Amino acid sequence: MRFEKRDHCPSCNGTTFTELHRTAYDAHGLQSFLTAYYSAVPPGRLQEVLNGGTFSIVECGGCGLIFQHMLPSDAILAEIYGNWLGRNDPLAPSKPPMPLDYYTYMAQEIMQLIAFLQKRHGRDRRLRFLDYGMSWGNWVLMAQGFGVEVFGVEKSPIKCAYAQSRGIKVLSLEELSRYSFDFISMEQVVEHLSFPRQTVLTMKDALASGGIIKISVPDGSHMKSVLRSWTWDGAIAQKDKIMPVH
Repeated sequence: MRFEKRDHCPSCNGTTFTELHRTAYDAHGLQSFLTAYYSAVPPGRLQEVLNGGTFSIVECGGCGLIFQHMLPSDAILAEIYGNWLGRNDPLAPSKPPMPLDYYTYMAQEIMQLIAFLQKRHGRDRRLRFLDYGMSWGNWVLMAQGFGVEVFGVEKSPIKCAYAQSRGIKVLSLEELSRYSFDFISMEQVVEHLSFPRQTVLTMKDALASGGIIKISVPDGSHMKSVLRSWTWDGAIAQKDKIMPVH
């Protein structure tokens, strides 16, 4: 497991960066933050996976994107999304239900999408939705309940197995070319990708004629001011401030 320094901006492919923050992963404050945040990770595993890496945040001089300069390997990403963010996710089916507003928002969004797309394509064709980074599949299960044919892409084997048990077709990136979708949801997922530009272009190619992609990411407009005075001592109490780059 290792990290690789990005040579190009993952959005515009620019090569001019300004560093906004740098902390080694084995620094005490950052270690304390990660240990508190990923509380279910076995003792010593964080250090084993992350030691030798650096949490470096840079700003692209071309497009202004703020991103992590050191790219985690596929093995590290599989560890994080497959194990560290597995059953302990508050959205997991083993956890108590989310507040009613959570389900209401999803239902309203899906109904609006169906109404809009039926005006565009008519009511005779069954709509096909893809959730890229579907987590436990809550959104696509809701869409399925409204008569939509649903698909998902997800890194976590645990979440994929659960989604499949609920009738969701789980696809690999290689399988996407066999399908076309009326709507692709990328809800709070693009900021987690190693190569977001390429992935979004792949999603574009998977759209049916007249299809829509929704991309939703955290608001990072305040990150430069936060990072100017950021310290990792006691940072877990302010975890929401650092979330867009964490």
